[in-house]
Amino acid sequence: MKFFIDESGNTGDLIHSGPDLGFDSQPVFTLAAVGIDNQEAASALIARLREKHRLPPGELKSSILKTKTGFLVDVVAGVLELQLPFFIELVDKRYLICANIASTQLVPPGAEDSGLLQRARLGTADFLYDCAPVSLLQAYLDACRADTYEAVEASLAAYASADFLKLPRHANLATWVPRMATEVVLPQLRKHQAADSRAYRKYLPLPDINKRDRLVWMLPNLSSLTNAYARINRFRGRRLKGVQLIHDEQSHFDKILADAKAAAEALQALARQMPTPFSDYEFDEQAELLFGVSDDHVGLQIADLLAGISMRAVRDHLCGHPDGALLEAFRALVAVSNQATSVGVNMVVPQRVHTAL
Repeated sequence: MKFFIDESGNTGDLIHSGPDLGFDSQPVFTLAAVGIDNQEAASALIARLREKHRLPPGELKSSILKTKTGFLVDVVAGVLELQLPFFIELVDKRYLICANIASTQLVPPGAEDSGLLQRARLGTADFLYDCAPVSLLQAYLDACRADTYEAVEASLAAYASADFLKLPRHANLATWVPRMATEVVLPQLRKHQAADSRAYRKYLPLPDINKRDRLVWMLPNLSSLTNAYARINRFRGRRLKGVQLIHDEQSHFDKILADAKAAAEALQALARQMPTPFSDYEFDEQAELLFGVSDDHVGLQIADLLAGISMRAVRDHLCGHPDGALLEAFRALVAVSNQATSVGVNMVVPQRVHTAL
């Protein structure tokens, strides 16, 4: 079986998020993987919809179909009609930054990690998303860019003067978070740093190295790819022999993506200790990762369309001017999500946004 993978929403690392964390007007990242056994049926679907909506010949890209909402809605209906297994990863970029802060600085992994700690991380990330000033999040990104002890210390010290938005649902965290950062984590950092000059790195996300041997931080396409792969592993019952993952050509990130896939496959022991509910990181077999161009694969075009539909629907919803038809098409994808098989949409967003969608 072949699973076609494409992305939408800018794949750059999150330390280059622009002024006020604007993300170049692309606050949402999506990755879609679509499984196709019957290439003829998939091609016939797209050909039929091209004719219905009078689309000219050529490559289909979601970015050039902004005025063709009807076509996009019909693509979703066609995917559901053909019962194509799809695995969409949707990431709110600001929330991903907040989740990294929560898991590296405020509620870091412990020797006896538990569901309670994980819930604490999620609650802390929600609080930071809703209440933290941009300056506090920017201090964390500055620490990643600088990659120094001094910058990490400054990012933790910034909590003392941070002007958190006071919301009733986060009242307890508004007191706990700054005290945790300045009274517990900051002294801990100083103690660890005195014994190990590289200890500050434990308070930052793990970086990756690009083709130019430069560190890149918090690439949403990496975590999205590895989780989609683990979801496909669960869907296939760990039978991945002969399976191909065909990713849209990525000249800048192909090596990093391949390394991320290999790293996920190496998590066997940890996966047994900390099983994930909707994915399976115990890889008994390995799929083959290939890169292709969408002109050659209708599956890549369908994956691009699903990624684009999901990105645009949620982006517009977050910005307060949703496209009703597109949002309903996205919700149709969410509605068929199946935790038992991992098919559907996985949203890395605050709980209140998840509920609204």
